[in-house]
Amino acid sequence: MKRHEPAAPVQPSFTSLIDIAFLVLIFFMALPLKNLDGKLEAFLPRDRGIELTRSEPEHTVRIRVVHRDGRSQYRLGEHEAERAQDLERVLRALGADNRYEVHADARVPWDDIVDVVDLLKALDYEKMSFTGTTIPSSDLRGLYRLPAPQ
Repeated sequence: MKRHEPAAPVQPSFTSLIDIAFLVLIFFMALPLKNLDGKLEAFLPRDRGIELTRSEPEHTVRIRVVHRDGRSQYRLGEHEAERAQDLERVLRALGADNRYEVHADARVPWDDIVDVVDLLKALDYEKMSFTGTTIPSSDLRGLYRLPAPQ
């Protein structure tokens, strides 16, 4: 029986790996990084630093839409109306400089809220937001009646 001597361990050739590393290095050196640096600044915010001056909060006028007895009522300060269009005179007097907040609860139909939005859009009032409340479920109503902890 012949005995074979163990072969020498195989060493991988690093020549091709070094060639690829140099090609990647040349590729990144050839990229126009200076042009890319100029483009990055265009996507950053234009203002510099933190603004230290305080801005006055914008005056907000709240229009409440309340649903009672199967119909909606529109309230704007002391003024109440059965239709959104009846508030037009008051809204014209207030002007477009204010922010208008349409507040409605969950019982108010969407059509009544859309009437207010349409009225504000017809007057070219663009600054508006919406708030609302939800109807608490029966589980939450029970929590409201819990006694305060002692």
